[in-house]
Amino acid sequence: MQLILSKYQHNLVHARMREQVVMIDTVSVILALVFVFFFWYAPVSVAQEEMSNESELGQLVNQGRVALAAGKIDEALTLFQEILNRDPNNVEANYRLGSIFWRQKKLQLALQHFLKSVELDPDKVSLRLSLGGFYEQVRQLDAALKEYQIIIEKAPDSNEARIAKKRITLVMAKNFARKGDFDKAIQMLESLREEYPEDPRVLQHLGFAYMLANRLKDAAVIYEGVLKKEPKNDLA
Repeated sequence: MQLILSKYQHNLVHARMREQVVMIDTVSVILALVFVFFFWYAPVSVAQEEMSNESELGQLVNQGRVALAAGKIDEALTLFQEILNRDPNNVEANYRLGSIFWRQKKLQLALQHFLKSVELDPDKVSLRLSLGGFYEQVRQLDAALKEYQIIIEKAPDSNEARIAKKRITLVMAKNFARKGDFDKAIQMLESLREEYPEDPRVLQHLGFAYMLANRLKDAAVIYEGVLKKEPKNDLA
């Protein structure tokens, strides 16, 4: 009887040990699954979601570009605003909205978005060139000159720098003309015409300077040349 009892106790101990082993194995499996989920699957899932979102935003940007090219301004406006709702720091959406609001004469909104785009990507000189052009149109010439100088400093060999130098000369010539120094303005513009003989903007500035200096025949020759190249040019 004692022998049977001893065997029973022995078997019971082994059974309990097996149960503990099974429990330990089960807990280990659960912990392993938890580890895999939080340290592998979850980050991968988040990354996939981010990639999907970027892909969708890229598609919206392309749709906005197409709409702008087709002259569908309202559609483009809606698309780029949707992009900013999802990603307020999207550089292109801010830039495009600045351009659209500029067309619509909503100057404060245009400036807001141009500034935001430059803030987000300060080394992209094409953005600064657009901002400088905007400042010129609203007659903030000092601000325009500042942007053009930054372009020249950041990318001296770029096409944007070449355009910036031309615009600086035009602004300076315009300032001389406003001060009544027509000879200086004409001298600068004639020099610029040698570098840009076909540029309508340079020619129009020169023609206007000739008019202010009462050199009407010279002005007429300039404007006739502009009209031959651009028959629908209202300024000429």
